[in-house]
Amino acid sequence: VGASGTKKEDSRSLVSDAAPEIEDSRMAALQTVPLSALEELEKKMLHKQLEYEKSKLVKRQGEAIKTFDEAVSDLRREKFRLEADLKSADMKRLVLYQEFILLRESETQDLSLKTRLDGKMAERTDILSKISETRDKLETKKEEVDKLVEKKQQIFGEFDTLVEESNTFREVLLKIFTRKIKRLKKKVKDNDDEDYDSEEEEEDDDDDEDFDDEEEEEVCPPGCDQGLYEKVCDLREKRLDQEDIITEFQKSIDAFNKERETYSKKQKTIEMSLKKIDEEIAEFQKEKQNKLNAIDVVITLKMHQMEYLVDGQLPDDISMGLVFSNASLRRLKMRIKELISEKAQLKRKQKELRREHIQLHRDKKAKEQRIAELEGRAYDVQMLKFGQLIDLSILDRMGSNKGAEDLKEALKKQEVQHQLEIDEWNQKIEQAQLELTEVTKHNTACLAAVADLTHTQKQLEGVLNNTQGTLFNDPMAQRRKEIQERDRLVQVVNKQAKNIESLKQEIQVLRMKGGQVYG
Repeated sequence: VGASGTKKEDSRSLVSDAAPEIEDSRMAALQTVPLSALEELEKKMLHKQLEYEKSKLVKRQGEAIKTFDEAVSDLRREKFRLEADLKSADMKRLVLYQEFILLRESETQDLSLKTRLDGKMAERTDILSKISETRDKLETKKEEVDKLVEKKQQIFGEFDTLVEESNTFREVLLKIFTRKIKRLKKKVKDNDDEDYDSEEEEEDDDDDEDFDDEEEEEVCPPGCDQGLYEKVCDLREKRLDQEDIITEFQKSIDAFNKERETYSKKQKTIEMSLKKIDEEIAEFQKEKQNKLNAIDVVITLKMHQMEYLVDGQLPDDISMGLVFSNASLRRLKMRIKELISEKAQLKRKQKELRREHIQLHRDKKAKEQRIAELEGRAYDVQMLKFGQLIDLSILDRMGSNKGAEDLKEALKKQEVQHQLEIDEWNQKIEQAQLELTEVTKHNTACLAAVADLTHTQKQLEGVLNNTQGTLFNDPMAQRRKEIQERDRLVQVVNKQAKNIESLKQEIQVLRMKGGQVYG
């Protein structure tokens, strides 16, 4: 079995080896056989079809290659653009980093200056608020002083009404009314508080010593009405009370003025400090800006923007080049034209000035010659007339100037006329003042009459109330009225004690602020 199988395989291999040779011989035999017309036509059609397919493949291959080349070129340009942007970003980042380092180094000084500026601004705001508050207090005090002065004038008006001009004792009573006397200050006693300290008592003693020399024993002038004298003394007390109040308010005003002056000085000092700080900030910012300007900045330029050429070519070293904008270049070109026109105008002006100078020089020479001729003639005339040179200014002063005399005479007439007008107006003013005095006296008399009538009305009302009380006397109602009156008086006393305490605190504060309120 094994031998037969081997034989079969050998026979097959021999057949397979012989088959290509048989096929080649057959193809060679067929090639020698001439083709028919149909076969020739079919061969040509097949050849054309293959050529067409080949051209299509070649065209598709060219298009693919072209598309690939264009894509590669676009990618290459995009790569260059991205690389340029990245490089520009790196350079900008480097510049920003240098600026950041410089700003961080100057941050401490910048914060210090800002802190100083904020502190001084806060101080200025505080001082301005205090000045405004002090100004308001001054205005309030001045208004109160004006009211007190008006009250004092009313007291003088009451005196004029009480003691008329025709009264024979008016001068004596006026002297008594205007006399300064030693007065004890009114004190309100309290069980727990003392109203005046030892310093105020010493001031009272000093004030009393000032009036010791002027003290005289006052008595009613002989022949004068005792009631009139007492009323004058009462008016004097009112006047002195008003003067004391005005003096106290004036002291407060002086203290406020000193306080305002102190605040004003502080404000000036603060303003000077602010100005100095602003100058320091400006200098520091200028120095910081100079340091920032010293940092090199990279600018990207395109080739068509480069005009720095040497022999028609771009040099290897362009460190000496200058980056300049087109707008600035156009302005410089326009400025060149403007300078040319200005130069031409200046040349024309120079020529005109030169001609004017020559003409003035000629006129000067002619005037000098004329002056020399006149001086020569004047010398000859003086020598012939006087035999010597005479100073003409002395002759002018010695001679009479009619025009000046006329002006002096007219000036004197105007002064006399003006003086007459002034005297006339002064008489009118005196007449108006007299009329004002009469009207004031009449008004004061009316006020006094109204006051007397009001006083009489109150007395009558009191009598009527007492009569009604005696007719309808209710013990419980009377008791309730007494309790209410006592409560009212207690409230008044407590209110006065609070007012006294607040005044003492204000006096203490003013003494500590001014230091010379009562000194």
